[in-house]
Amino acid sequence: MPERARFQVQFLADGHPFGGLHTASDDHNWHVHMNPMDLKGNLGKHIRCQVRPYWSGHAITSRPVISRNNYFAGIKIADINGNDINQIVVRKDAPEPTEIQLYSTIPVTMETHKIMFIPGLESQLSVTLRTESPGVAKTVVTSTCETIFLQRDWNQTAHKLFGSKPVKIQAVMDNARPSGRPNIPKLLYFTPIPAALGQSIWENYVLPAFQVTTVDVNTGICTSVTDPHLKTFDGRRFDILREFGEFVLTRSKYGEFEVRERHWSCSSSGVACNCGVAAREGPHILIVDLCHGNVDQLRKTKLQPRVYYRTTAITGTLPNGTYIHSDSTGKKYVLKFTSGAWVEARVNRYWGLDITVSVPSGYKKHMAGLCGNYDDQSDNDIVGSLPNFISNNKVTVEDSYFGRKLPCPLPLARTLQDFCYCNKTGEERFVCDYAKVVPDPTDLTNMKPVKPIITPQTCGKRKRRDIEDLMMSSDDVMEFDDYVYTPVVPTVRQPAVIKPRVVPGGPGDGPGRNVQAMGDLMLKAVSVDEVPVVLQPQEIRRICSEAIETSSISTLCKDLPGFDVSSTMEECISDIQLTNDITFAEAASDNMEDRCIQYASTLSSEKENVQKILRLRCPRQCSGQGRCDNGKCHCHAGFTAEDCSVRTDSIPSVFFRISGRAVQTRSCDALRRPCLTTRLQATGAFYRSSNLTCKIQHIVMTYNGHEFVESDVTTKNTKAEFVSFGEVICHIPSTVRSAVLAKPIAGQAVHVVVRLQISVSNDGVRFSNEVNLLVFNSKRVEYNSRTQSWEPKV
Repeated sequence: MPERARFQVQFLADGHPFGGLHTASDDHNWHVHMNPMDLKGNLGKHIRCQVRPYWSGHAITSRPVISRNNYFAGIKIADINGNDINQIVVRKDAPEPTEIQLYSTIPVTMETHKIMFIPGLESQLSVTLRTESPGVAKTVVTSTCETIFLQRDWNQTAHKLFGSKPVKIQAVMDNARPSGRPNIPKLLYFTPIPAALGQSIWENYVLPAFQVTTVDVNTGICTSVTDPHLKTFDGRRFDILREFGEFVLTRSKYGEFEVRERHWSCSSSGVACNCGVAAREGPHILIVDLCHGNVDQLRKTKLQPRVYYRTTAITGTLPNGTYIHSDSTGKKYVLKFTSGAWVEARVNRYWGLDITVSVPSGYKKHMAGLCGNYDDQSDNDIVGSLPNFISNNKVTVEDSYFGRKLPCPLPLARTLQDFCYCNKTGEERFVCDYAKVVPDPTDLTNMKPVKPIITPQTCGKRKRRDIEDLMMSSDDVMEFDDYVYTPVVPTVRQPAVIKPRVVPGGPGDGPGRNVQAMGDLMLKAVSVDEVPVVLQPQEIRRICSEAIETSSISTLCKDLPGFDVSSTMEECISDIQLTNDITFAEAASDNMEDRCIQYASTLSSEKENVQKILRLRCPRQCSGQGRCDNGKCHCHAGFTAEDCSVRTDSIPSVFFRISGRAVQTRSCDALRRPCLTTRLQATGAFYRSSNLTCKIQHIVMTYNGHEFVESDVTTKNTKAEFVSFGEVICHIPSTVRSAVLAKPIAGQAVHVVVRLQISVSNDGVRFSNEVNLLVFNSKRVEYNSRTQSWEPKV
């Protein structure tokens, strides 16, 4: 037999042989085919082959020749243009997420990825992503946690198999400031590919980690406090003072996000303060409102914030990622939206609301309104003269978000995609939602979700029937009360009267020195007798200085790099000069502390003074009636609640509010409402507590043929649901609804009214006065207002 040329072929993975020896000859057109299953354990490596020529019948003595081609077998990552990458940089102000693509350099076939055979099913490979690891900050989110490779998508020409869809990566809006920490590199991990139902070369294959570096960009922060002092996104300061009505704080140029504030008179001198804030994203509006009353009622604790959700959307429900949180006292609210924007509203019983607006850096250069342009240039925030600028941002009555009827139609929100933290849950699933883009919109310590009142709006496709169906779904759905907004001047007070009170002297003070206590603020008395005082400039400066400098965290705040204390001092002086009201000194102290804590929370927590400040971030600094320790108040004797604002012996006085009036009795028609919950408001204060309790005495009134008489009487305690310092929700036993809707049975009364006597207790022991809720079926009974009695319907 004549000698024939042969080639011995050995495959190498990163230089190491695998798969045994192969022979190439003219019998096979000089080709050698690798067994695809030999790639198991060798994926993610570069594949070459080495060849030794020889003659048949002779020993192999030639040196091997290694092929020049170097083929990567596995999965790679590319940018949206298909270029291979191993890292990306994501800016927080990027208008759109950054996209990456995964592709395989080898096909996925039934031969290489053997799964249980199902007729008509093609082979597919799933690659899962992990965005977190223990101890690593949450800095990025993704549009998906899984990429699917389908057999049919293999491109024979390009030798590539792209995943079914790209992965979008977005930075988490965590409110960190560039000065507070460096840009943070983040590694995305790919979980090992599990074994298929059979054999697969991909089993336990792991992709290399992929680095994503987030570039911090300042989140836009705008504030409007006291009467009101505004600070724009870019740091420009100005005052509005005596302008009443509704104003646009900020509005995106696309029109989908907007915040408005409303003013009332908060001083006998006619100074304006914030009384309401309405924040809108698309057709969804969240409102915290005091404007249905006046500042006198607020100061006497007879006015509570109304927390509303209004919408022109057909669903009438809050979208995912939009919510309201309140603190333990119901005096601080955070309104958070799917875009990452949030609004904070803080109730102060002396003047109204303080408002903070935060917009994600993706809104940079796309904002307008009183908060300015958000373009890092403060000199162009005010367009034209200040009076004209304020006037141009005033809203007409017809376009009000607080009025009975919303303007229609409202702009839609930008289409936002769900984003995910890709960690498996206990059920081995990945959960993606809007809220993952902004895990901590602001400091949510001691804050919990609040259930807003829903106020439906007939607009566009929504018909009256839609509203009726919506009202039947929840007792929290109600048509908007037609209250009258009147920013009246409060009653004349003697605000600068100083009542002397003897307290123990502190360091440097003699015993029994006269001081005025306001929280942890100590003001020296200017007179022993209770007389009106016209404060002089030097005295105003001294009062403001003491208010701010005696704050429990003042010294720490002064040492924070970039934190401005002087502006708070100037605002304090301006307020008291205008009003002659020293309570604005307490406002200055509170505002400085709030700003300081908010600012410190954006900085690196590794700094010692930042750690100390964050340990002192107790709710309302314990109202000056307790000691703050590591974020928790330890109240002095006689005080309770998480902010020590409530006396232990206080008992709230409860009532219903209907169309702006306080009433002791109201009714619920079980044909129009579920009648399973009711809201009670109070003079005094509720506070969030495990003992917050509703006592419900259940009295059944049945018609005996002549009149309604009381029969069964039962009492039940249920847990009250905290809404604010002046509002709770009581849950009504479902048996009440059943009693009034029960189908007639021979021998039983069909004309039934259930009277519920409801009282509330903060501690579960001492209960308030009782109010009456009458549950009825309007098909069977009616109330005769002339005789003030119930009558059966024939």
